[in-house]
Amino acid sequence: MSEVLIREGRREDCLEIYTMMHELVKSERVKNWAGDFTSFCNDGFEENPWFYTFVAEANDEKGERKLVGFCLFYYSFGMRLGRQSRLECLYVSPERRKQGLAKMLLKAHIQAALKKNCTTIGFDVHCNNVEACNLYKSIGAVDCTETLGYHPFRIGTEEMKKLANSD
Repeated sequence: MSEVLIREGRREDCLEIYTMMHELVKSERVKNWAGDFTSFCNDGFEENPWFYTFVAEANDEKGERKLVGFCLFYYSFGMRLGRQSRLECLYVSPERRKQGLAKMLLKAHIQAALKKNCTTIGFDVHCNNVEACNLYKSIGAVDCTETLGYHPFRIGTEEMKKLANSD
């Protein structure tokens, strides 16, 4: 295994991150993906970004540097826990899995969250992704549905518009 560098994502990484996001979306069989490339690049790499990234960079078989994983996250505030970070997605290329890269990316995210005085990091995991669940539990993550009885809800765009325009 070549040496891996974990670093903050940069605008020039957009295409590689976007391509890996597309692979993640396909693997999770997401039907409605808001995957506009230009918006993605602008939203993550403008002066006031909507999200942040860390990337895992390594040499490929030709010795050229390429991205082999990433995590994407943002910050928020909650009335119970104060400052929080939300891990939106974590991806490692299939050929680089089981080498500790996911944990390295998580560590970088956790360090960034602690610098911002976040008290917690939240995220969703597909119920069929047993390996990810095991990884998160191994580092002390709690399954909130099992232990706290929280159920994640989401209001979609059409429902948002309907409510916003109602009397």
